[in-house]
Amino acid sequence: MKRLFLLLTALCGLTVVASAQYQFRDATSLTLYGKLLPTEHPYERLDSLHRLPLTDSEAKQARCPTGVAVAFRTDSPEIGLRVTMRTSSKGINSASISTSGFDLYILHDGRWIWAGSRHRTMDTNRELTWLVQDMDGSVHDCLLYLPLQSQVASVDVAVDKGCLLEAIDPLPHKVVVFGSSFTQGSGTTRPGMAWSSQLSRRLGFQAVNMGFSGNSKLQPYFADILAEPDDVDAYILDAFSNPSPEQIEERLFPFIEKIRSRRPHTPLIFLKTIYRENRTFSTSKDRREREKMAMADSLMRIAVERYDDVYWITSTDASDPVYHETTTDGIHPDDYGYVRWTESIRKPVLQILRQYGIL
Repeated sequence: MKRLFLLLTALCGLTVVASAQYQFRDATSLTLYGKLLPTEHPYERLDSLHRLPLTDSEAKQARCPTGVAVAFRTDSPEIGLRVTMRTSSKGINSASISTSGFDLYILHDGRWIWAGSRHRTMDTNRELTWLVQDMDGSVHDCLLYLPLQSQVASVDVAVDKGCLLEAIDPLPHKVVVFGSSFTQGSGTTRPGMAWSSQLSRRLGFQAVNMGFSGNSKLQPYFADILAEPDDVDAYILDAFSNPSPEQIEERLFPFIEKIRSRRPHTPLIFLKTIYRENRTFSTSKDRREREKMAMADSLMRIAVERYDDVYWITSTDASDPVYHETTTDGIHPDDYGYVRWTESIRKPVLQILRQYGIL
């Protein structure tokens, strides 16, 4: 018994000493980057329980912190986290780090560079884990992306005791990105690889990810939600990946007009949906995709003439031009595919945003 007591005492002593070496800060006291609106729970994208038009599936997705990141500054040689997960999703076409992990980027020589990532589950709740260690102790601006498809209860950022740990201002321009599972980031290996996050790091704006996997069908209530905040500088819409040709024909113009009624001069940048690799040898899937893309193209050519500040980008491309090796499941791009997507739209998006004094 005495030996057990001494052992327990020693273990407790080590725990106290280890804890005393670090400081923890609740992420809500830092900067939450990528939020459309304030929410009752800080790590939800929308107050889903109060959004009565949302379906159960959409409400579940709204409770995930897709695209949300914690922005902070530190001179600590190591950066870690301690989290509590509400759910821990396992995606069938995405890596576990993407669906329920955390992804750290550090600003270096003017570019956001990947620094570390960790997968978390409810079995690891409140365990301290390190994202990066053995840094040089200089001051770094950091961006910590939260999971794309899991729900998060709490996040504490950990650094060495006595080191700087402070909030930094979010990027000055807010661009809302709305769309399908492509926009949500399905198929990625890490949260920061969603195309909207890649584009925001390259161009220097704050992206708000409103991707709703399988549920982005130009519903009028989504137009109401997107138009609600007053601080949105632009919208980029992956609007034609989920809806059928019939839904596009019925809903597109009313969707535009709903946003226009609240945001009459905010640019709406629509993207052509990408080529889905599973159509290559399937005549039925190829026919359906052709019909959908043709409907979108014909109506958007009318829309850019009918409405001011509406744009149609047709360069969206996630496919490798030779071997087409950029897909996880025949539908969703892999990381390389999302890099290609980002680069295919980067220049036209930049050109449009600059017309409005954004960037």
